Amino acid sequence: MKEESVLDVLLYLFENFFYDDPESDVDRDSLQHSLLEAGFTPREIHKAFHWLDELAERRPQSDIPVAGDRPIRVFAPQELERLDPDAQGFLLFLEQQGILSTGQRELVLDRIMAL
Repeated sequence: MKEESVLDVLLYLFENFFYDDPESDVDRDSLQHSLLEAGFTPREIHKAFHWLDELAERRPQSDIPVAGDRPIRVFAPQELERLDPDAQGFLLFLEQQGILSTGQRELVLDRIMAL
């Protein structure tokens, strides 16, 4: 399976179901039916739902504020292979602006590496 296919399924879900109404309560069967009608294979759909399930399981419950200086995040070699300098800079920007906490950043990195 190509990694783009899981990303395509996720993008389709977010663009068609979650973007306008992130609080909508659409059941999994309806989503699967819509994805099949859109031309995605059952395997791609299963992988995408597995990715989302892991995201929900790994979601930080709370972030404890860190007092004083914050440590610098050094990317692992595998992360550097996946993230170009623009992506690395964007993550740093999101964290510096307070959009992502350190826990959320780690969750984003974990989910990127899982693709």
